[in-house]
Amino acid sequence: MLRMKELLSNFTKKKVILILVAITAIVIALFALKGCNAKKAASKNTGEVSANVVMRGDVSLTITGSAAVEPFERYEIIAKASGDIISCPYEVGDTVDEGTLLYQFDTSETDISMQKQRISLDNSKTNY
Repeated sequence: MLRMKELLSNFTKKKVILILVAITAIVIALFALKGCNAKKAASKNTGEVSANVVMRGDVSLTITGSAAVEPFERYEIIAKASGDIISCPYEVGDTVDEGTLLYQFDTSETDISMQKQRISLDNSKTNY
C-alpha cells in the first residue's frame, strides 16, 4: 500500500488527465475502426435482387381423398299403387321441391281395374 502511494505521488494532476484522455482516444479509435470494417462487410454481402410484376389471378388447389359419405336425413318412398315407372325426370342426388312429381307410373292396368269396378257398381245400383 505504501508503494502505491509513492507511485501516485509521482503523478501530478496533469499527468493523470493526460493518461485518461489518451486511453479514451484509443478506445474511440478502436470503435471507429470496428464500425468501418462492419460497413465494408455489409457492402460486400449485397447481391442482385430480382423483382416481379404483381398480377391478379385465381389460385386453384385440388385435393383428392376418400371418405364415407352419409346423408343427414334419409327417406324411403313407398308407392300406394303398383305399376311400372314410365318416367323419372330426376337423377339420384338432385334437389327437388315439395310437391314435385318424382315418378310417373303406367296406369293402364289401374285404369282397366277402375272401369271394371265402375261397371260392377253400376250393375249393383241397377239390381238394387
